Amino acid sequence: MKWLLELAGGTGGLGWVAVKAVLMFAATIVGLRLGERRTLAQLGAFDFAVAVAIGAIIGRTVTASSASFATGAVALVTLLAAHRLVAYARRHNRMARLIDHRPRVLVAKGKIQDRELGRAGLTAADVYALLRQQGVDDLQQVGYLLYETRGTTTLIGTDSEPGPLMRDGLSAAGYRHVAKPAERHVADTPKVPPGTCPTRYRAFPMSLLYPGDAFPELTLTVPGGTTVTVPEAFAGQFAVVLFYRGAWCPYCNGQLRAFQRASATLADAGVQVVALSVDDEAATAGLIAKHGLTFPVGFGADARAVAGLTGAFVNPDPVYLQSTGFVLGPAGKVVVSVYSSGAIGRLVPEDVAGLVRYVREHTATSA
Repeated sequence: MKWLLELAGGTGGLGWVAVKAVLMFAATIVGLRLGERRTLAQLGAFDFAVAVAIGAIIGRTVTASSASFATGAVALVTLLAAHRLVAYARRHNRMARLIDHRPRVLVAKGKIQDRELGRAGLTAADVYALLRQQGVDDLQQVGYLLYETRGTTTLIGTDSEPGPLMRDGLSAAGYRHVAKPAERHVADTPKVPPGTCPTRYRAFPMSLLYPGDAFPELTLTVPGGTTVTVPEAFAGQFAVVLFYRGAWCPYCNGQLRAFQRASATLADAGVQVVALSVDDEAATAGLIAKHGLTFPVGFGADARAVAGLTGAFVNPDPVYLQSTGFVLGPAGKVVVSVYSSGAIGRLVPEDVAGLVRYVREHTATSA
């Protein structure tokens, strides 16, 4: 029995060890609760240093008979106060740069940045593991992989443009040449229900048609099998080419009905109209009959092919052309183009008639 007491170091001090342990635990909880919440968050370099020091102080105070609770408590409070001061100093950019690791770009445009890996203390295998965790199985899918100050990673794919927050991170990592995304149209959008406006698009460069561009040759098949080739069929005349979403779209119905009602006004202005969609022949014939349309309405369009030629938006599933309109001059060149990414935003007959009159008058005056 005596040897057990010797092994325990005697029984006289065990009670005080237990008391100091409880007191130090309570003091630590109170100190952490009163301190910055970030103390308990994912550790930065100075957070880690404070955490290790706190552990050492608690262990020393509890187990060393020569260390009083008061000594340990003062040391603990001092460390927590210093931590709070450092956390406050980090609000200033210069101090933050001294205290924190800078972000690192581990992958840029599908290529591993070996120098940055070395500075971060990582290997290519570490990067591959990080990418696999984010569902990436090919480096070519990676636009940028940013290794953040806290050791987490931020991924942006090659099919996306860096947004403002990502550009800030890349700039902090030394990639200040990353420009703001250029304005562009897209040919692919996430799946959305018919009749709704997509709210997010995947970037895909398009060939837009600008005023003065020659309109590409399109051959439309109308119900009954007749074909109309644009712009050849309207050579020497002004023309309106309308892409509509489908017979199911109420906005498209309204637009086509409006152009039919304005047929006399447009004819007086010397404007021809043609429309096109991906609908089948039966749906197109039904739409023509419903509104008594007298201008050619094509069916069965290849949405991707038409988008590639004209820059129109395309809904991916179900596939259809978004509302697009062109006013063509007598030479088959674009006078104006109107692109819509969803249900609204389209040509109206009154604007077309007014525009054509203006162009005719302006041309006559110039001549």
